[in-house]
Formats: sequence, C-alpha cells, structure tokens
Amino acid sequence: MSPLPSSPTPNDHSAKWVGYELHDGLLQWLVAARMQLDAGGKREEIERCIVASIEEGRSLITFLEQHGDRKTSELDTAIGEYLEFVPHAEDVCIQWQSEGRPTLTPSDSWNILRIAQQAVRNALHHGRASHVRVSLSRVESAWALRVEDDGCGFHPPEDASGLIADNHFGIASMHHRASQIGAQLTIDSQPGAGCRIELVFSADPA
Repeated sequence: MSPLPSSPTPNDHSAKWVGYELHDGLLQWLVAARMQLDAGGKREEIERCIVASIEEGRSLITFLEQHGDRKTSELDTAIGEYLEFVPHAEDVCIQWQSEGRPTLTPSDSWNILRIAQQAVRNALHHGRASHVRVSLSRVESAWALRVEDDGCGFHPPEDASGLIADNHFGIASMHHRASQIGAQLTIDSQPGAGCRIELVFSADPA
C-alpha cells in the first residue's frame, strides 16, 4: 500500500482527512487479515488483525467526537487516559510521566497518540513486558515521547520500506505517522533486552 501524500487536519472537516485515517489504520489491518487468509495464516494472527481494525475504527470515532472541532489537542491528557484503561495483566506495571503540555494541532496530537498506543500494545502483546514506562518530556527545543519496556525484545528491521511485506504492520504505521508530522522515530531493541521507542517532534510550549 502506498502512503497518502499528506495528512489534512480534522478541523477542515475534510473527507480527505477521514480517508487518510481509514487508509493508514483500519484498512491496513483489514488488508493484513486478508493477506493472512490468503496465505493460510494461523487463526490467532487473523483474529489479531481483525481486533486491531475494530480498535482503529473505534479510536477514530472517539477522536472525531471529542477533538474534531478543536484547534489544539491535549496530548498528555489523551495518553494518560489511554494508559489508565488499556487492558493488561494484573502483574504488569505501566508508568506514565509528563513534564508539560506541548501545543499541537489535533492531527499531530492524534498521530502521536496513535504511535504511543501502538508502542504500548507491542510491549504488552508481543514483548510480553512486565513493566512499561511512558514519558513525555522537553528535549532542548523539541519534545520527546518515550515508551520503554522490559519485554522479550526483537531485532528492529533495518529497512522501513519492507515492514509491511514482513508483516510488521504496527511498526510500519508508527514510521508512517512519524513521517507525516516531520518527527524522528527510533527503535532500540535486542532479543532478551526489552525495547525503547523514542519519538522526537516539534511543538510550541503551552
């Protein structure tokens, strides 16, 4: 799938913006499910893709209802609310720390929130982490979102262009969203050594 050239803002009430989100989120997971079906994939992998597509659709609807008419969006509040209700085992510890509130457009905040959600889901479901730490902090003239876990870790793909072909849909989505807002995404992980994801982005202090 080829990415759309740009990400319109939801304040435009633009069908293009909704189309971008459907393309980048829900449809991506439905295509993944279709690929798994065509390849005779395992039932659990197909179900994972379907559940993810449902979650993407619900998240988009919630965002449009709560933030579609706003000129700015409170990223720290949105991440905190997500972490409060994200499903996880009782013995899993999720920590959240925010050092401020970046001033962002709703579309930029949405993309950063979706990156944070994907990183946390990966840590819980794929990394099987027992401890996940999420932080938002100032880094010189920019901001940094970090998601760190003590999970099983993995070898990050060297070439982002082949992520979808290798079934790394979640990581592909994070890279794509980062590129849409001009942010820098780095993934540091090794098998048995957990994972650290950092997103550095520009924003004006509130």
